[in-house]
Amino acid sequence: MDKIYEIRLTMTTSLVISMSEWKGSLGVDIRKFVDSADYQGPTKQGVRIHGNALRKLVETLQIIAEKPDVLTQEIQLAKIAKNFDSDIVVQVVEYQGVKRLDVREQVNTKKGVIFTTKGISIPIDFAGSFLEGLHEALWCYESIKDQENN
Repeated sequence: MDKIYEIRLTMTTSLVISMSEWKGSLGVDIRKFVDSADYQGPTKQGVRIHGNALRKLVETLQIIAEKPDVLTQEIQLAKIAKNFDSDIVVQVVEYQGVKRLDVREQVNTKKGVIFTTKGISIPIDFAGSFLEGLHEALWCYESIKDQENN
């Protein structure tokens, strides 16, 4: 795992954006990490995305940066194809009175659409830092892909 960017969310929780290869495929991992007396390391709260989905996520958050008034209401901002049976859904939600940016995997099954636990939810105040980290990740991802193609 190559850490690209880290955002300190609380005294014990950080959002880490990293890049790694898994099963022969390069991807970007967006995951919460904990640093407490009981445990230090990654949590289950996270999502892994690849090239085109990463580009679309950056584009979506860029629009938010240009129109911050969209963050004042609960709204689905984007549905980004991840693979043949799942999407990444980007939305503004409210949880315990706090507006949050939620990036979560949604799976399309025969029984319907199901949101999975694969995803992250961060206070909306961190959206700018999150976008900055994703820009870094996209630049790293595309640099590596360009080297592979040359």
